[in-house]
Amino acid sequence: MASSEVQRPYYPASAAHTSYQTGSSLLEAGYRPTDEECATLAAPIADFLRNCSCYDMLGVSTQVVVLDVQAPLSVAFIAAQETRIQSCVLWDPRKRQYVGVLTSTDYICILLYCQSHPREADAVALWTIEHWQQVKETQGLGRPNEKLGAPPGPKSGIVTCKTDTSLHDCLQMMREHCVRRIIALAEKEGEDFSLVAMMDVEQIVEYLGVMFFHIEKAVGSIGRACGGASSSTGGAAGDGVGGGGAPHRTNLTISTATNTTSGAGGHDDLSTRSANSTVGGNADVSPLQQNSSHPLRSNYFDDYDDDPQGVFSLGEAYVLPPYVASIITQAEAAGASGSGGVGIASDVRVGPYSSIFDVPFMYVPHIGAHRRKPIFATMEQKLSEALTLMLDNNTESIAVCAQKDGTIVDVVSRSDLLRMENQGVYDTQLTVREALASKASDHIFVFYETDTLREIFSHFVRRRVKELFMVDPDTGRLLGQLNVAEFVYFLVFGVSE
Repeated sequence: MASSEVQRPYYPASAAHTSYQTGSSLLEAGYRPTDEECATLAAPIADFLRNCSCYDMLGVSTQVVVLDVQAPLSVAFIAAQETRIQSCVLWDPRKRQYVGVLTSTDYICILLYCQSHPREADAVALWTIEHWQQVKETQGLGRPNEKLGAPPGPKSGIVTCKTDTSLHDCLQMMREHCVRRIIALAEKEGEDFSLVAMMDVEQIVEYLGVMFFHIEKAVGSIGRACGGASSSTGGAAGDGVGGGGAPHRTNLTISTATNTTSGAGGHDDLSTRSANSTVGGNADVSPLQQNSSHPLRSNYFDDYDDDPQGVFSLGEAYVLPPYVASIITQAEAAGASGSGGVGIASDVRVGPYSSIFDVPFMYVPHIGAHRRKPIFATMEQKLSEALTLMLDNNTESIAVCAQKDGTIVDVVSRSDLLRMENQGVYDTQLTVREALASKASDHIFVFYETDTLREIFSHFVRRRVKELFMVDPDTGRLLGQLNVAEFVYFLVFGVSE
C-alpha cells in the first residue's frame, strides 16, 4: 500500500443504488424472527449438509503439512513460508497419533513472546513445537479476552472426523469445540489412521455456495428455456443484488420436506481455489457512494459472467455428490415437463420469510460478537499492537482506519504475517504502514446492516474472506465486523457461536 492513505472503492455485498426488490420488501416488513423461528428457517440448510460428506467436498488437489512435535519452531516457520499454508497438523511419534494443530495464532504468539522476552529470542527458535505448546498453555498465551466480548478460544487441541462424516456433523463438532478446523482421517489396517485433509469453516461455506450455485445454474437455464418463468421468492445463496428483478432468474428454495436445496439468482463468479489454499483478510478501500460522490462497485453476478475464474471454475474442483445431482435431475425433469421451473418450495414460512437467507442482517442482532464494535488499528500504530488486537478479540483480521473519519484504508490479517518476513526476520516493532508497504493491494469487502443474509453469504463465498466489515452506507465509517464461522453457524443451526 502507498504511504499516503489513498482511498479506493469498497466492494459491498449489495449496492445502495440498486433496486433489490426482494430485500427491500423484506426489510420494509420489519419482521424480527425469534430464536426458535430462526432455527426453523435454518433447518433446510442443516438437512442439506447432513446429506453431504467430507469426502464429497474434498477437492481434486489437497495438501496438508504435518510436523513432528519434536521439530524446532524454526522448521515450522520455514514450512509455513515455503508452502504458504499457515496451519500444520502435529504428529507425536511416541503416541503414534495426531495431537494438535499449529495455527497462525501460534506464529503470532511466538513473535510477541520474543518481543516481550528479548533475551530468550534466539533460544526460542530452537524450542521444540512440543515445548512451545507447554509454554503457551502454562502462560495462557493467545487466549481471547472474554472481557472484550470475544468469541471463546479452542476447547480442544485437535478435532477429527472420518471421511464419511456429514458436513453438518463437522460444523457441529467445530462449534462445540470452538475450533475453525477439523482433520479428516481414513481408517487403515489395524488401529492406524491416515490423514486425508484438513478442512476449515470457510472451505465448507465455499463448498455450500458452489453447490447452491450449480443448482441455481440448472434452474436458471430452465427458467430461460421456459421464457423466464420464476418460482417462489426466498431461496438461498447467490443473488448478490437485484436478484428479484432479473427476469431470467429462477429462485429455488430449500424444502424441509424433501431435503432439497436452493438458491436465487447467481451466475459465474469466484476465483479458483483448491482445498489447500489459504485466505487472507481483506484490503483496499474508500468511502461508499453518497450522492454519487464516491465510486462504488456493484455486486451483480452478471457483471462477472466473462470472468474466466468464475464460481463454476471453482466448482470444477468438486464432483457433484449424488444428493446434489439428484436435485439437478429433478430441476431438469421439471423443466422438461413444462412446469416452468422447479416446484420445490419451502413448506415452512415464518412471517414474510421462506428461507433463512431472506432475513435482513439487522433483524438478527445475535449474529456477530463484534457487529457493533469497531476494532481497528491506525497506520502509525505498531504491528505488535494490531496483532494483539486480533488475538484479544479472536478475529482473523482487523481494519486499518483513518483517524479523521473512521473509514477503512487497509486491512491487516493473520495471514499477512508470513508475508512480512525479511530475510528470515520478523519485526513486530514496525508500524502498520511499514508492515503493509510491500503488500499487494487487495480489496475491502464490506456489507451494510440492511443487507439480507443471502447477500452476505454470497459475498463470503465469492470473495473467499474470513471477515467482512460492516460500514455505514452513507459515510463509509467502520461499524463492526462479522466472521464467517459466526455466520455459517447461524445459517445451519439458527444460533451463533
